[in-house]
Amino acid sequence: MEPLDPGRLGFGLVALDLECIHDHIHGSYAAMNWHETRDQSAWKARSQIIELAAVNLATGESLLLRSRPEFSWNDVKSAATRLFAEHSGHKAIVCDASLPLFAQLWPTQVVPFLQRAAGVTGKVVLIAHNGDRFDHYVLSKEISRLGLDMGRCPRLVSADTVATLKKRRLGYGHVQQLYGQPGSLALQQLYMTFVPEKQRAAGLQQHQALDDVRMMCDVIAFAPYLAPLLAQDIVMAAHGAEIPAITHAVWQRLLYPEKAKGKGGGSSAATDSSTAGTKKSGGLARQLMVWGDAWNWGHGWSDWWGPGDYWAWGDTDHAYAQPRAKDRANRNRRRNPRQPVQEESASSSAMHAPAPDAPKHSAEKVNWQ
Repeated sequence: MEPLDPGRLGFGLVALDLECIHDHIHGSYAAMNWHETRDQSAWKARSQIIELAAVNLATGESLLLRSRPEFSWNDVKSAATRLFAEHSGHKAIVCDASLPLFAQLWPTQVVPFLQRAAGVTGKVVLIAHNGDRFDHYVLSKEISRLGLDMGRCPRLVSADTVATLKKRRLGYGHVQQLYGQPGSLALQQLYMTFVPEKQRAAGLQQHQALDDVRMMCDVIAFAPYLAPLLAQDIVMAAHGAEIPAITHAVWQRLLYPEKAKGKGGGSSAATDSSTAGTKKSGGLARQLMVWGDAWNWGHGWSDWWGPGDYWAWGDTDHAYAQPRAKDRANRNRRRNPRQPVQEESASSSAMHAPAPDAPKHSAEKVNWQ
């Protein structure tokens, strides 16, 4: 898939993950179900960024930054947090006095990366797994706490894979059946459940920021319903309205992100040459297989797909978008729809024609400027 000009979407598209440490007296080690306090916001409010990974899904440019916190290892008081840091390798980052502070990396590494991702649009959508409750929250908090210069930073809009699924699973039976079990939305659980074994990259480790980004990209590509629903949420957050051509272009990019390419940046930046996404045929084939099951369950797209959107069919290499008919009779006749003969696909029109003008009044989820 050719690199996608963010100008055609109206925003850049970046997958993000943060790793943090804090000096609060209480903390958590979720994998061990060890929570020293019910007030999770208390330690999150004192969290500082020690690792940031980001991948530009349109170009494949990747960024991996490590930074030391403003406090020392001896200041980490929580027993749960100390054990987690030792098991995840975060202790070594905290103890490395040669690393810069995050505030030093912001203007020299982070902002230039975001500028390249935004292109001429001046806007970047940051996708993070459980981002609303952690990554987006911590990044926004640190921007404010450190007084980081936002003058040259593009406008930041948040998107969250977990929030997308939670918003849908109560109202749509198919989504609830797949994602309704306790703990089923944890990144590692989703990765092991939905990403085929032959498609899993070797050696990925949890709580390593760039590895978590890779896992999230694979989950988005393979987990049923997630890519189109997330695309819908992204366009609504960025433009404040449903724009089918842009939604379809984002959907395709989520299924087939560009291969990750490293961007050098001294001792604090790491390069990456592995694949951040999945093979083209695998992602769409799995999506279409699951969507076919949805029809077999006796439900039309209008039972779970938002009004005014479109549905898709096709083989493993193409998907065609058509406006959904409004009446039930037409919907029943579409259980085995015919392939269009002379119809330009939405992905083609989105790639070769200017994107529709965005509304003047945006309903962005987060604006950190």
